[in-house]
Amino acid sequence: MGQEEYKVDIHKLVQIYSNFFKDKGYSFKKRNSLISPFFPDTFNPSAAHLQIRNIITGEENLPSLPKFFLIDPCFRHIDIEKVGYSFYHLSLFEMAASVYLVEKNKTLEAKEKIIKEAWEFLVKELGLDPDKLVVTIFGGWQIGSLSFERDYESFHICETLGFPKERIIYIPGERNFTYLKNENEPAGPRCEIYFDRGNKYGDIYRYIELGTIIFESYKFDKKAPNKLIPLENKIYGSAWGIERLSLILEGKDTIFQTTGVFPLINIINAYIKDKRQSVLFPSQINLIADHIRSIVFIICDGQLPDNSKRGQRLRKLIKAFVSNSKALCNRDTVLYEDLIDTLIEIYKPRYPELSLARDEILNIIKNYT
Repeated sequence: MGQEEYKVDIHKLVQIYSNFFKDKGYSFKKRNSLISPFFPDTFNPSAAHLQIRNIITGEENLPSLPKFFLIDPCFRHIDIEKVGYSFYHLSLFEMAASVYLVEKNKTLEAKEKIIKEAWEFLVKELGLDPDKLVVTIFGGWQIGSLSFERDYESFHICETLGFPKERIIYIPGERNFTYLKNENEPAGPRCEIYFDRGNKYGDIYRYIELGTIIFESYKFDKKAPNKLIPLENKIYGSAWGIERLSLILEGKDTIFQTTGVFPLINIINAYIKDKRQSVLFPSQINLIADHIRSIVFIICDGQLPDNSKRGQRLRKLIKAFVSNSKALCNRDTVLYEDLIDTLIEIYKPRYPELSLARDEILNIIKNYT
């Protein structure tokens, strides 16, 4: 299947997202690097994390950026064991995020606005069936000396907008509460939005999380670890997985069939001489495609496979990529060039910088063959 046959490719999706939030008065910010000062042992796991931290510490110029959006490449090593076997996990993915700095006396008004924007984006802009959406709401939790009640406001707002009442679910505990125990990390309740793909997928593959609506109203302080400190200005917003949205919009069964990944799968299969292996080892094929995506973006952002924690993570990715490639593709190193060049071509419209690192990436990988 050629890339031109897809109904909505990733670049069109990003354009729809960007136009929608520009029309809502959000300014566009350039994407963050995967090399974040806040994650010395790994890579940036969430879009806009740098800006949110800087808002909390006062380093961001707040008057000029009350509302902004961006699309960040993100990497989550905590999901690495699921990659290749899960139908919707990738180690590297794109996350689109909108951030709204809220005055303390306008929190309810802002909450209504943020949830309504999410509804309009999914239902009106992307055309998703509202009867297939499921929303989980923070259902209360005890943190140290603080007790947080259910987020009744979000439930009522979702119900008023048109989310089916039976598909709005309270989740007690920490699942729907952002809480990282690092100084100046934001905290607060959140709503998660899922898409119901129907009975034919069974219980395990039926639901896919599309995005999160955040209401970060507190920060963690090492001096008072048993309680959270209220933020003077709340930070509300939403975050969306681009590849996961693509999976639904393109009508695919797995994330490895979407426009950002499937051309790589096609190339790998073309290099496998015994086609029975394509049927026997789909997870290894998925891993090859996933890992080359991560490797290219990480090296492009300046990380080398050195002895640092980040460097060690990159080195493991390269070794796994080379090992799986050799096992299935008979040590054909031309495969590496084809995969890198195809990936660069896929993302050229929005990441032209990838092509500048092409030769360096290829040479680094070849050193592990």
